[in-house]
Amino acid sequence: GALLLSGIVALSLLCATFLAPAVHAQTADLQLTQTASATAVATGATYTYTEVVKNNTSSASVTTGTITVYLQTPANTNYQAYVGTSWTCTAPAVNAAGPIICTYYAALTSGATASTLTITLQVNTGTASGTTIQSSATVTNSTFVDTTPANNTSLSSIVVEPLGSAD
Repeated sequence: GALLLSGIVALSLLCATFLAPAVHAQTADLQLTQTASATAVATGATYTYTEVVKNNTSSASVTTGTITVYLQTPANTNYQAYVGTSWTCTAPAVNAAGPIICTYYAALTSGATASTLTITLQVNTGTASGTTIQSSATVTNSTFVDTTPANNTSLSSIVVEPLGSAD
């Protein structure tokens, strides 16, 4: 009796697992690539980070206003400006530090790349030669579950060099 009962319980659990309605969240694979405009800059110089978001999904179109790129001004830098078609950013005041949060206001179809987002920063005056400035930017989506979160963050670094010797 006990064996038969345990077999029936196991069978009913198995059926419940396979026959229950599946919950399907929308999925997408957004990828972010960050590129610094130089590998070395002088103290006080400006440089840019180019942020490129791609929808690697084979079938999903990501809706407008749901893609966000987040970047914190790296240590020893300050914010100057941003530019990008269909991008709107909340950023610190010019010459200040803090989070830069940008939202893309266009649909991003399957396999497409969003218009380039360019963020201009300045190396703080007095930053020592040899200092490495490291940046990390991340893309997120408020509607879709990202199937490959490992490619959502991109890192880059530049070195502060003496005035007159940078790229």
